[in-house]
Amino acid sequence: MKLERILPFARKLLEMAVKPGEIAVDATVGNGHDTIFLANLAGSTGRVYGFDIQDQALMSCKAKLREHGLQDRVTLFHKGHEQVAECIPPLHYGKITGAIF
Repeated sequence: MKLERILPFARKLLEMAVKPGEIAVDATVGNGHDTIFLANLAGSTGRVYGFDIQDQALMSCKAKLREHGLQDRVTLFHKGHEQVAECIPPLHYGKITGAIF
């Protein structure tokens, strides 16, 4: 049996879990690639919440989101993912269908 590398495997799982109109979390925004991936999965009616403690990561991600026309699908927080419960609106509690770290 051949095992897939972790990132492609994680993305396959997210593709099965996050559908248009749903909510997802990118717990460590970093370079923004996963944020863009999730924003495409969630579609124009979904929402992605992204977290990072580094200013540069958030600035880079914002620029990439604008380049892809996805900035309206994502809310970014300059906070660590341990504060996710404090940042996500109560109406989305229990409705997150996918997350990546």
